[in-house]
Amino acid sequence: SVFFYETREQKIAAVSTMGCEVFLDDLPEVLADAHFPQSCQAILFDPEKSHMQSEHTRIAHWSELPSLISSQA
Repeated sequence: SVFFYETREQKIAAVSTMGCEVFLDDLPEVLADAHFPQSCQAILFDPEKSHMQSEHTRIAHWSELPSLISSQA
């Protein structure tokens, strides 16, 4: 399922409420937020490779997502 939220707080609350196992976002600050659930796999969508310093798992293209998720299962 794919959901879109307007604010960081809404996104993080939804991740927690839905009990997401995986969450993909293009903003590293969302994934690094202190309220982001530790039990959820955070993946940074970074097609421009502008967040190379991020400690999060990164993908540059949507086609990378299925194999990444299946390798984590």
